[in-house]
Amino acid sequence: MPELLSIAWRPFLFRTAVIVGVALGLRFLEWVFLPRPMEFVVPTILLIGGVYLGFFEQSSVPGRQGTLFKKGVGLLLVILAFFLALPAKPEALMPWQPYSDAALASAQQARRPVIIDFFADWCLPCHILDRETFSRKRVVEAAKRFVVLRADLSDQSSAESIRIAEKFGVEGFPLVIVLGPDGVERRELRLLGPESPDDFLRRIEQVK
Repeated sequence: MPELLSIAWRPFLFRTAVIVGVALGLRFLEWVFLPRPMEFVVPTILLIGGVYLGFFEQSSVPGRQGTLFKKGVGLLLVILAFFLALPAKPEALMPWQPYSDAALASAQQARRPVIIDFFADWCLPCHILDRETFSRKRVVEAAKRFVVLRADLSDQSSAESIRIAEKFGVEGFPLVIVLGPDGVERRELRLLGPESPDDFLRRIEQVK
C-alpha cells in the first residue's frame, strides 16, 4: 500500500506507534519490575487507543481503502485488549471447604494448621487473589498440609456473616488468616488484599 508512506498517513501512523509503544513499554515494566501485573492497565490503553484510532482519529487519509485500514487497525487493537484481559487458565484448584465452626474444631482436634480465606463474591481483589495466587500449582501443593476453609461473607447483613466477622476481626476483603497446629492464629501472618504466589508461599512456610 504505497500511500501508507505519504504525508497524509504520517499522523495516523505516529499515533498508532505511540499507543502500541506505551502499551508494550508498560507490559515490559510489569514483567521486569512488578511482583504481579497491574490489572487491566495495558488492555485498557489498547482498548481506548483502538476505539480512538478506528473511529475518532481525525487525520485525513486517501480513499476508501485508507478509511477501512484505519478501522482495521483500531479493531485489531480492541481484539488484542480483550485477549490480554482474559484470565489465565488455572494451573490447579484450591480444595476449599466451606467454613464452619465444626470444620475448624475438627482441624484443631487433628492438630492440623488452618488457612481461612474470608471472601465476598462482589470483591474484585478477592477474585484477583483467586486467579493469580490460589490457582497456582505450587501454592495448592504447599497448602496440602493445611485445612483450607473459605468463609463466604458476601451477605454482610446476615447474622452468620456478622458473627464470623466479629469472631475473627474481619475489617476488609480479601482477608486470609493462618492458624497453627495449636489452633492459635499467627497474627503476624494475617494478609489483607492480594499477594503474589511467591510472597504467599513465604507467608505460609513460616507455620510449622
